[in-house]
Amino acid sequence: AILANAASAQANSRSWNGGFRNEVSGLLALGFRMVSCGRLDCALGGAGSARRVYLRWHSRGSPGIGPALPIPFDSARGKKVVAMITPGFTEVATVACLFFIFLTPLAAAGLALINVGLGRSHSAAHIMMASLTALSIAGLVYFAFGFGWQGFIGGPSHVLTISGKQWNWIAAEPFFFRKLGLDGSPAFLAALLQIFCVGLAALIPLGSGADRWRLRASGISTAILAAWTYPLFAHWVWGGGWLAQLGANYGLGRGFLDVGGASTIHVVGGLTALSVTWILGPRRGKYSADGMAPAIPGHNAVLILFGCLLALLGWLGLNSAGAILFVGGETSGSALIAINTMLSAAAPA
Repeated sequence: AILANAASAQANSRSWNGGFRNEVSGLLALGFRMVSCGRLDCALGGAGSARRVYLRWHSRGSPGIGPALPIPFDSARGKKVVAMITPGFTEVATVACLFFIFLTPLAAAGLALINVGLGRSHSAAHIMMASLTALSIAGLVYFAFGFGWQGFIGGPSHVLTISGKQWNWIAAEPFFFRKLGLDGSPAFLAALLQIFCVGLAALIPLGSGADRWRLRASGISTAILAAWTYPLFAHWVWGGGWLAQLGANYGLGRGFLDVGGASTIHVVGGLTALSVTWILGPRRGKYSADGMAPAIPGHNAVLILFGCLLALLGWLGLNSAGAILFVGGETSGSALIAINTMLSAAAPA
């Protein structure tokens, strides 16, 4: 069903440096799917009447950067700022999405066990403590600052105008989840999922710095990742940022799509791990006196395999929840998502 009958909200006129300039965003939320729109009066299929794409404003006289808010089309005035009304889910879809989100922490447990099993036995306790610390710090910092930079599709954001095209580069949400409805809305479900996702991204660098960094250093690195690095890239991909706008601005299909976090989680976490390795250097005993690099095998293969199984279950939930929240997938498509995830996991084996 197309959730298009949204009530028109009245708000006070606002001014920013002397006025507003309206520009069509070129995106239409259709059944919670973002589709390209080439005309001003794109119709919502099944709604029975043509409704206009929401417009964005930014200040006149500025270099093109300013908060972007959805406003109703009004050729005479065009200055009324209204709150974004995001299509909701049915109760069945909400329960299914929550179930998939609650599977995601299993992936974090799996990554922690993999890092422990691949490390040396005398570092096992330190890695587990660092994993718990990283999850805690990542969740708290993301709650305080991260979601404010990441936001959600259709929310307020800062826009950079280049060659007449608007590029959304960072969100402008309030910190500490303020103004986020804790009512099971898509934005709230996405924020809940992201608390777990940022923890996954923070666990990846821990293995690269095993035996070489202190708990305080790993905690500081996690705080920077959760407060700025991860939210910024996640906004570009999952928050309607400039990567997601490549389809609307340049006609590149549907833009940059990432359902399961291959870029936002794996690439961000992997690049962070590469940076940590470059800064800390090799582990003690990695190279012999003659320059050879003897193997340093993991101390517990059982933990590694068990961690892989937990990570697989967690990613089944993450992929399914991401498909529902970020690309408008139906809950009935979760079986196909599970099949693709299982095939992807089995292929490297």
